Amino acid sequence: MSALLELDRVTKFFGTTRVLRDFSLTVSAGKNLALVGPSGCGKTTLLRLIAGLDTPQAGRIEIEGRAATDGPRLLVPPHERGVAMVFQDLALWPNLTARDNVLLGLSGQHLSHANAHRRANDALARCHAADFATRKPTHLSGGEQQRVALARAFAVRPRLLLLDEPFNALDETLAESLLTEAAELATSFSATLVLVSHRTEDAHALLCRVVPLGMPTMEAQIPHVSG
Repeated sequence: MSALLELDRVTKFFGTTRVLRDFSLTVSAGKNLALVGPSGCGKTTLLRLIAGLDTPQAGRIEIEGRAATDGPRLLVPPHERGVAMVFQDLALWPNLTARDNVLLGLSGQHLSHANAHRRANDALARCHAADFATRKPTHLSGGEQQRVALARAFAVRPRLLLLDEPFNALDETLAESLLTEAAELATSFSATLVLVSHRTEDAHALLCRVVPLGMPTMEAQIPHVSG
């Protein structure tokens, strides 16, 4: 059986600055992963490459055994990858309600009006965001905004959910609680999480495998979090 995600010798430059060099990684379905490293080591860039929002100069990315990117060639567009992403700034539309933000995320799913609303309401309920579905992001707390962003991501039923340090602005206790809840939701939605963070503690909250970035040999043997 093929891996859910496989990166083979991925290299990425911005101008003359090399962000990733010959980076290889395999992720199996149901095995959450944390990419941990300091700012500027390529964590967000790696997620954008997996999501198809950017392409590398070299290397190959496969999702469920299908080539999605081969060098700079984008073979599978973002909306066909079965991948969702929660951005660090959450990217919620301030003029839309929580429910409408989730519905907007479903706009490319070719669902009927009724089915889209049913799926949005289900995702909001399962992410404990139903009580503020009609409120706009500016009237929500930081934790509530995170729940809406998670609901929007899970609503599209991704096989792979990418988390770009979305809980960094929250206090440590709330961030850890939301990470644990995200892992439980991922199991419920049959999704696999890939988190990027500068905090090893976040990986412990997910009880997942850790890949250290910004190290001398990024493709070296990957340590595991106990538990």
